[in-house]
Amino acid sequence: MFTQKEAMSFASFLLDKQHLMREEPMSQTTSNQHDPDMLDEYDFSEGVRGKYAERYYAGTNLIRLDDDVAEMFPDAKSVNDALRALAKIIAEYQQKTS
Repeated sequence: MFTQKEAMSFASFLLDKQHLMREEPMSQTTSNQHDPDMLDEYDFSEGVRGKYAERYYAGTNLIRLDDDVAEMFPDAKSVNDALRALAKIIAEYQQKTS
């Protein structure tokens, strides 16, 4: 299980990587000499960068909390519990005003 800071760092890394993937054009040169698992026969010249990225990120819902808020919630369970309590209060208030 990740700590809050580790989770935020990982989320930040993913967002930065996603942002870079959108902006960097695919290299037109293919050289597999630095990766022994990649053979020169592999041809990615017709590849589409990020083709499945949207599908991958669809199952991910990361939200960055401000530092002062993150200090109050040590883990995901505490955040979910607080949001459920707030949602219950909002629902009760809406029933009373309807």
